[in-house]
Amino acid sequence: MDTKTHLLLLFLSICFYLINIHVPGKAPLKRSKILITTSWDDGHPLDLKLSSLLKDYGISGTMYVPIRNQESTVMTNEQLKNVAKDFEIGGHTFNHTTLTEVNEDRVIYELVESKNVLESIIGNEVVSFSYPRNLYNSTIVQKVKESGYKIGRTGKTFCTTMSKPFEYHPTVHALNKVLLAKGKHIVGANDRILAAKLLFSGNIFKRWDIIAKKSLDHIMENGGIWHLWGHSWEIDQNNDWPLLQNVLEYAKKEGRRYGAEFITNGMLYS
Repeated sequence: MDTKTHLLLLFLSICFYLINIHVPGKAPLKRSKILITTSWDDGHPLDLKLSSLLKDYGISGTMYVPIRNQESTVMTNEQLKNVAKDFEIGGHTFNHTTLTEVNEDRVIYELVESKNVLESIIGNEVVSFSYPRNLYNSTIVQKVKESGYKIGRTGKTFCTTMSKPFEYHPTVHALNKVLLAKGKHIVGANDRILAAKLLFSGNIFKRWDIIAKKSLDHIMENGGIWHLWGHSWEIDQNNDWPLLQNVLEYAKKEGRRYGAEFITNGMLYS
């Protein structure tokens, strides 16, 4: 798809907002409580570097770890135990499987067996789950619930509340996305005010770290959940460690200034 098509689709997204931004009930409720959380998928060994950086800035979060991943290496049991001392460990299937592409028995195996193995390694209950590749449907959501998880995190963004625990959307992805992807997420945002701010200020066209900071500013003013998610291997691949460090430093400073709570994904449920 060429650049002109991307721009056209984004323009249509803007028109959508011009029509719908003031529809009653579309904007999230203003909240006094401010929650800051992060999550990181795939269980790559670089999560060790990531967890150390998060600790340096006092930022909490959840590591979603598959037991095996044919596309990449995963942390060893000992590495996982060490990370679990300071961070929540969540499920991400047994084999990093796209659940919408396998039958029901395989879905149940991927969900239940991975949960059991993780719990045996870290010695704690695993309550949070992340859908691999952000692919799921109503049947998958129900199976996640039946498997004993309490929350299911997706990969959709520009959201600042949690109305459906098993379709919980974060706020910002630590990755520079093409305009088409941004447009799709803007249209699906549950925080229409945030989406409009990013669109009309032009910040939606900027790097992910700028979007992250502007989103955090919005949460500081209005309350809600600021949730940054990503992959440590993606941060490394894109040489984004300095950007991530800058965002975490900003979240620490602003979070403390406004009295934010720094929590794991699972604490959103509790």
